Amino acid sequence: MIKGRLHHELGQVTLALASFQQFDEACIAAERKGLLKPENVISWRYTSVHMGSMYLAMGQSEAAKRCFLRVLEWPRAWQTDRVNALHGVARYHKERKDWVKTIRCSEKALHFFPHVKKGILIDEIEERLLLLLADAAEGQGDLRRAREFDMETMKVWYGQGGKELNAEFLDCYCRQALRQLAARLPHEAAMSAPRLYLSFFQESGIINFVRLDRLRSLIAALKV
Repeated sequence: MIKGRLHHELGQVTLALASFQQFDEACIAAERKGLLKPENVISWRYTSVHMGSMYLAMGQSEAAKRCFLRVLEWPRAWQTDRVNALHGVARYHKERKDWVKTIRCSEKALHFFPHVKKGILIDEIEERLLLLLADAAEGQGDLRRAREFDMETMKVWYGQGGKELNAEFLDCYCRQALRQLAARLPHEAAMSAPRLYLSFFQESGIINFVRLDRLRSLIAALKV
């Protein structure tokens, strides 16, 4: 059943990506002719960010990076666009295990964060940026710092009303499970690692296609 659902979701990704690519090409053609409307520029930036997220989910990291960088190079891009795009670039650098650039992009995005319109940001983006910093700290071997960012992530999450947990938190819970194992608390670790498994596959009955790349974190958590 899960395998069939994954195939279905990947098919949905392909269809959505094709639609975004078509709009992207139309905007490029209109811009060259000087006919691009201001409202389409806004939609174009939004589309570029989501195209980048889809490319990342499909393992096409270089195509994703081009989408994100294009948004950052826009002379009149909103700070909201910059936060979303920087988040994407930080994820790109995480994939390459370039922890210094992951930190740089995440911190820059968080610097813009207090001044942007929250309603048009990627969902839970503040938590996601903090988790990227935790991932980078872990990658650099600084587990104390990683724990601090994990705790800050959950603090922000609870402070916003404790929305439904999603796959973005898998790395956080995987680290928590490993800490519990190190503290000789195997039962607690067994509860921590897979607690998001069902919610990941049962969220609204489907898998969110821009989060398919989180499967690796989910599998790592279950292996704990």
